Amino acid sequence: MSLAQAAPTRAELVKAARITLALIGPAAWFMAFGTPGEAILAAVAGLYLGIVDPVGETLAVRLLAGLATMPLLVLALELGILVSPQPWLVVTVVPLVAFAAGLVNVFGPKVSPISLFVLQALIVGAGVPVQPPLAEILRIGLAGCGWALLLTLLFTVTRLEPPAGAAGLAGLRQGLRPAWPRLRSVLAAPHEQPFRHAVRLGIGIASAEGLAFYGDLPHGLWVPLTVAIILKPDAAGTRAAALQRIAGSTGGGLVAALLAATLLSPWSQLVAMTPLAFAAFTLLGRYYALGVACLTPMVILLVDLADPGEWHWALARVGDTAVGGLVALAMIALLPQVPAQQEARR
Repeated sequence: MSLAQAAPTRAELVKAARITLALIGPAAWFMAFGTPGEAILAAVAGLYLGIVDPVGETLAVRLLAGLATMPLLVLALELGILVSPQPWLVVTVVPLVAFAAGLVNVFGPKVSPISLFVLQALIVGAGVPVQPPLAEILRIGLAGCGWALLLTLLFTVTRLEPPAGAAGLAGLRQGLRPAWPRLRSVLAAPHEQPFRHAVRLGIGIASAEGLAFYGDLPHGLWVPLTVAIILKPDAAGTRAAALQRIAGSTGGGLVAALLAATLLSPWSQLVAMTPLAFAAFTLLGRYYALGVACLTPMVILLVDLADPGEWHWALARVGDTAVGGLVALAMIALLPQVPAQQEARR
């Protein structure tokens, strides 16, 4: 790969800048006018909405996607926090949502990322050490999502992220129309790959949540999050993602431990998060392991806002990521991919 090919494009840099702002903006606001716990939840909501933004689409499609995703993210956070006091509810509810999220893959690449991040928001809500009232969660989540949606509007109107040959709302409707018959056919044929992936995801998340709660893992939130992120429909994609994520989390965890032990002020942590977030979202698409190495300290510092100086969280994430990677690999081994020839014969 040449240097020109290896270097990020302008569009990738602009997208990374927008996602970074979607994360840092709500965190800074609630650090100044709220609490660290509120800052974490608002930042997660803004971050997830910023990531699922379908860059390159028309403004109408981008705003529609954001407005559709916003209540789903907020409700997922609320549901996670609501069930979190009862581990048996977490181990029941979260896997059911994971199964549904796996089925949503049939709706195509424009919709499936939304289901993945809604699932992650649910896992975060069930695992973060804060328990604000549900009305506060609604206010915090809508604030974070609203900020991310405002950035989408600004970046589109100013042509920083212009539409790139997008089909608009008509193209979106045309793309989604065949998905419903496809979903019905998948539900009627559990031997097919999409259904098997949904089952793998549901069982994998159930196993991960069970290990986190009943295994009394410190900060076990990272175990189900890792499974949700790296468990792909195909075995090769899962193995590659697992190895790269474990490698990136190990390197990033060591950096995170050093930063968390050194930066004892929430505001200094927030400042350090900014370049880490920009680097992570610039690199993830091209060099996944390196992107994860930047993402890990960013996430650790974000969670550490509620309890600055807790550097051992970073080491816990390394171990929990390894456990989550092993769970994902076990799911691929226990429910292997159906060979293409065998599926065709069916």
